[in-house]
Amino acid sequence: MMEICNYKLCTGCSACINICPMSCIEFEKSTDLWSYPQIDTERCIKCGKCIEVCQGNTDKIDIDGRLESPKVFGVILTNQKNLLNSTSGGAFFAIASAVLKQDGVVYGAAMIDFHTKHIRVTSYDKLRMLQGSKYVQSEMGHIYSLVKKDLKDNKKVLFSGTPCQIEGLHRFLDRKYKNLITCDLLCKGVPSPKLFDKYIEFLQKRHGGNISDFNFRDKSLGYILLSTVNIKKKKIFLHGIEDSYVKAVGAGYVRESCFACKFTSEMRVGDISLGDFWHIGEKEKIEKNVNNGCSLVICNTVQGIGILEDIKEFAYVEERSWDEARRSQSSALTHPIKKPLDYEQFNLDAVCNDWKMISKKYLRSKTLIGMMRDMLPKTLERKIAETLKRK
Repeated sequence: MMEICNYKLCTGCSACINICPMSCIEFEKSTDLWSYPQIDTERCIKCGKCIEVCQGNTDKIDIDGRLESPKVFGVILTNQKNLLNSTSGGAFFAIASAVLKQDGVVYGAAMIDFHTKHIRVTSYDKLRMLQGSKYVQSEMGHIYSLVKKDLKDNKKVLFSGTPCQIEGLHRFLDRKYKNLITCDLLCKGVPSPKLFDKYIEFLQKRHGGNISDFNFRDKSLGYILLSTVNIKKKKIFLHGIEDSYVKAVGAGYVRESCFACKFTSEMRVGDISLGDFWHIGEKEKIEKNVNNGCSLVICNTVQGIGILEDIKEFAYVEERSWDEARRSQSSALTHPIKKPLDYEQFNLDAVCNDWKMISKKYLRSKTLIGMMRDMLPKTLERKIAETLKRK
């Protein structure tokens, strides 16, 4: 079978699928936890474009217009409703709003029926679908081809995604477009969509109803890491075993290529890099209240600086230091996530077992503090954290 790249280096960016002139590449329908591009050899004309475009075969590209010294900013939406619907400070929403105001197009990850995929948005009413973090690898499909068409039609385009998805887009386009703005996420690895399916099934069985809404980063109890679901018109705060899915990311049960990620450095691939600005203001005062979240925005290019000027009517923007950025997102800016020693066994178990077994075996807190936190109600945990922070 023809191999595009070593499967351990395949990021799943889908550049190969988009560039194939015969449309003979698709993700295999595998029973394993992860899927990889597979070529229909009967239709393949062996042009080699899929191999040439694959980021698994070459070093990462350098972006045009890169600043010699990237700039760091804290960004907070001024509209409180939109801020509460955003994961951190709502910088993506502000940037997207500025692009839509210029009759542009926005591409980003949306969760539809608990399936995460990239979609095209041209109106404010659809923009809500792109807000908030989705800790699942997004399906790209043929989205790069749609982006290319919009760019050729001279539309202003904002594309948001993980760094490897941004790299995949640049490789597919293979030329600079002045009307393209890219936002890479300060990513620490992507879990499998099949793992998330098992998690959703577990929650629905546990609560005896279908989930109507899932929020990875609900702010009802403040700016903390808190997931919620709506079942039978009731919001349920997930805690302990019910909140174990996000722990899979922190524990390192992510895509194999994440362990050799080329983008976990200060040399980013997007015009702008986005993430949570944790700990902002703790050592250097900020003039704005950050209790409902603050976005870390790193402008890597001249294009990035330009769009940041455009968002000031939607958000508060304050330049901050690189020291603060490094404290906030040290791992995403310095090194790839570490591969767990039991990674292969986890993948095997995750295919054959339900979420309850997976969680109890692999995702329980192993430290005394972690076990105590798992037993505490989320509201009490937050009060304790706030008390300690004030001291």
